[in-house]
Amino acid sequence: MAESPPLFMFLVVMGQYRKYFELREFYLSWWTFSFPLAAMTLATFKAAAVYDSALLVPLAWFMSVVLAFIVVLLVILTTRALLLGTV
Repeated sequence: MAESPPLFMFLVVMGQYRKYFELREFYLSWWTFSFPLAAMTLATFKAAAVYDSALLVPLAWFMSVVLAFIVVLLVILTTRALLLGTV
């Protein structure tokens, strides 16, 4: 039951992704994408280890790549916003 909150948060945040792409400005709230995705990625790695699943290992690595891309993008956007003084 302890794994349910990350899954719930992941589903809630991912359900709202369209609203973020409609925005033209960067907001610090965009970081909300990274946290549930990180939790789901770690949970997928743990599930892959527990169940020794050939399907979950590539999925976990794919999620890691997506997470890394999102975090790098968010760092760039946050740095840019800080330099421009918009946050």
